[in-house]
Amino acid sequence: MSAITTDQLLLIRALNSTKQSYFPSYMGLRVLGKNLSIQDPAYIHRMLERRIASCDKWSYKPFQLYKGSSNHNGKLVHEYRDCVAPNPSTALAGAHILAILASSPSFAVSTQVYSYLWPKSASSGSSYRFFAEGYKRRNNEIFRALQGNDRIAVVADIKRFYPSVKIENITKSLKCLFQNLPNEFSDGFTNFFVQLLNASNGGIPIGPAPGHLLGHVALSQVDSDLTKKYGSNYFRYVDDIVIVCPSADRAVVLSDIENCVKRSNFELNLSKTEYLTKEEWHASNISADVPFEDDFRSFTRELTVYLALYEDRTQSLSDRLKGAGFSIPIERLKTLSNYSRFRYFLRHQKSIAQVFQTLRVLRLDEKYFVEKATALKNLYEQSLSELCSESLTSPHLRRWKIQRARRLVNVLFYLRTFSEWKGPQDAFQAFPELVEQASLANALQGGIVNPVLPFFGQAPAAFAELWKEHGGTQAVLNLETQLDDAKLNSLVLLRLHGTVAQSALPDIPKTPTGQLLLSTNDESPNSRTASDLSFEDEFQSLRIDTTGEELCTLARTRHSILEGAPLEALSLIGSEYMS
Repeated sequence: MSAITTDQLLLIRALNSTKQSYFPSYMGLRVLGKNLSIQDPAYIHRMLERRIASCDKWSYKPFQLYKGSSNHNGKLVHEYRDCVAPNPSTALAGAHILAILASSPSFAVSTQVYSYLWPKSASSGSSYRFFAEGYKRRNNEIFRALQGNDRIAVVADIKRFYPSVKIENITKSLKCLFQNLPNEFSDGFTNFFVQLLNASNGGIPIGPAPGHLLGHVALSQVDSDLTKKYGSNYFRYVDDIVIVCPSADRAVVLSDIENCVKRSNFELNLSKTEYLTKEEWHASNISADVPFEDDFRSFTRELTVYLALYEDRTQSLSDRLKGAGFSIPIERLKTLSNYSRFRYFLRHQKSIAQVFQTLRVLRLDEKYFVEKATALKNLYEQSLSELCSESLTSPHLRRWKIQRARRLVNVLFYLRTFSEWKGPQDAFQAFPELVEQASLANALQGGIVNPVLPFFGQAPAAFAELWKEHGGTQAVLNLETQLDDAKLNSLVLLRLHGTVAQSALPDIPKTPTGQLLLSTNDESPNSRTASDLSFEDEFQSLRIDTTGEELCTLARTRHSILEGAPLEALSLIGSEYMS
C-alpha cells in the first residue's frame, strides 16, 4: 500500500466522520476524492489553512435523525434528534483542526474518560479512536473495580447533555484554551467553533465530529472534581457517569454527582439512575451475546480474509451461502477484501496467535463457511429466544436487555432470509422498543422501502445494503402524500445507493432536502442550479460530470483501506447513544 498523502489522510478522516452521521456529506467527499489530483498531494491542506486563517464561512445543514418511538394513546409516535451535517469542505476543515488539537496538551483527555479519545497515531484514519474500544475498556475496568465485598456501580446520566451546554460558557473556555496555541491558529479556530455552535438551536450541535471535543471541554470541570474525589473509581463515557463505591454510600455518591454537574450548569436525568452490583454489571455489560467467543463479527472477518486469498471463489461462495438461506453481503465483503491482500494482513497482525489464525484461513473451504454460518444462526436464534422468555431480577436492567436484543436481531438480518421476517416475531412482541428493526424486517420481506423511510439513519442504509445484493431488483416505493424531512433524507440515501429508481419518486417538495433529492438524478448535472454556497449547492457542484451510476458505485465501495466499513445492520441502534 502506497504512503498516504496529507490530503488523502484528511479526506479519509472526514469520510469516517460523516458516513454514518449524514450520508450525503460522505458522498460529496467521495466524489471529491475521485477527482483529487495526485500531482498536488497537499492542495486541500493549503486551501483549508487559508480559509481557516481568513475566518471564512463554514456551512452546515440541519436534519433530523431518528431517536426512538413511543406509544401515545395507542398511536406510535417517532421522535427525532435535531442534528446538523457539515458540508464536505466543512467536514475536511473539522478533520484538519482536530488533527492539530490532538497534539496539544491543552486538549488532552482525562484518563478517566473513555469516549472520543484521540487516535493513537497521527497517521490514523479517524479523528478519534474506534468507540467500541473505549466502551469495552471502561466496562472491564468498572467490573474490576467492583471486585470486593458489597460494592456497587452508581450509574448516572446527564439530561439532554449536548443541547443543554451553555454556548457562552463553552466559548469562554475555548478562548482560554486557544491562548495556549500559536497565534496563527487562535482566531481561525475560534471562528470555526463559534460558527459550529451557532449552527444549532442551542448547545453543542449533534452530528459534526468536532462537537465531541466540545463535549469534553464542557465536562472538564466535572471530570476534574470527580476524579479528585473518587480517583480511579470514577468513569465517564460521553454523558454517562459511573462511580464505584460501597453500597452504603450510594446516596452520598449520587448527591455528589448531582451537585457536581449542577455546578457546571447541567442536570441529571434521575429516571436513568441505576445501582448495579458486580453480577448485574457483568450480565449487562461484560457477558457475550452468544455463549462462545466465536461471534458473527469474527465470522465476517474470516470471510473477508478468505475472499482476499481466493477472490475467484467469490461468486460460488455467495451462491452457496444464499442457497443455504443466509443474507450475508458477500459482494460488500469482497469490496473490503480488495483493499486487504494477504501480505497486508500478515504485516498488521498484533500477535503470533493472530498470524496463525490468518494462516488457518488458507485451509478453509466453502463448506466450512456454510456450516459455520448455520451454527452461528442457531446460537443467535437460541440466545434471542432465551432472552425473550427471560424474567428480570431488576426493572433497571430492562434497558440493557433491550440493547442485547437489538444486537442479536441485527445479526439475524444477515443470517436469515428475507421471508423469515414475515409474520409475528417473538422479539418484536417481547421488545416493542425495537421499532427500527421491525420496520427493516417489514421492508425486506415485502421489498417495499416505505416502512424504513421514517427512520433516517441506519435503517434505510441497512435496507440498501441488504437489498442491493439479495433483493434482485430495485425496491418498490409507494407514493405518499406527506414527505417530511426524515423521509426525504431516507430517499436521498436510497437514491445514492441506487435502491430506488428515479422514475419512482413522487412530486418533490421545494425544500432544501427536496432540492438535494433532485440532485441525485441519474444524469450528471452540467452546472449549479443556485450559487448560494449552501449544502445543496456544494453537493451539486461536486456532482458535475458524475453520473448516478458512478454515485452508486462510490456508495458501495471504500476510498481507502483506512476508511471504516461496518455492516450497516449491525449499527441499528437508533441514536440513543448520541448525546
